[in-house]
Amino acid sequence: VPKNFTVKLVTKTSVLLTWKFSDSRFPYRCMIEYNRQKVDIDARMTKALITNLRPNSTYEFRITCQESSDGGPKHKLVARTAPPILVRRPELDLKREPDSTLTIVFPPLESKELI
Repeated sequence: VPKNFTVKLVTKTSVLLTWKFSDSRFPYRCMIEYNRQKVDIDARMTKALITNLRPNSTYEFRITCQESSDGGPKHKLVARTAPPILVRRPELDLKREPDSTLTIVFPPLESKELI
């Protein structure tokens, strides 16, 4: 049974999930389920990168290892992908300041979410 099933890293479109195993019966085949998707994984890797997610969206992840006929115990967690922060690139304003100074103007944030 996996232990410490956690979210290690979150971006706008991906989530890195990690886990550990404490017993000597090391299951090799596990499955991660989320939003009606199923991904078979090799449990020896102790991590899985889930990609092609929607920005600023909540996902529930479940990990199950094939230890018994019912699929074994499931562990679940919830993660939210990051919001898209910049819609446009920052602009360089070379006219605003005197020589040897560089000013970068960032566009306003489009998200009303707390970042």
